[in-house]
Amino acid sequence: MITRLRRFGEEVDRGYAEYDFQLVFRETVQLASVDLSSFYFDILKDILYADDKDSRRRQSAQVVLALVSFFFLHRKKKQKLSANISRKIMLKIFR
Repeated sequence: MITRLRRFGEEVDRGYAEYDFQLVFRETVQLASVDLSSFYFDILKDILYADDKDSRRRQSAQVVLALVSFFFLHRKKKQKLSANISRKIMLKIFR
């Protein structure tokens, strides 16, 4: 999913740079409706509800959700998903 977010960011940046707003819209709908909503979140809810509170799989799911949230909330600032940002988010979640 993190790789998909990076690819999405690159495509959206390209779309805005080329004034191709149809590409931006198409990529956003694809990510939100297909990749996240109908596929990824469906799997994630089972992990979040069924796995033990301290399980590695559940913690990994929480990190990815935090990265997805961060990505959309800070998109306008053009901040890239990087290992440094990932580490900061993980430290905040798992303190």
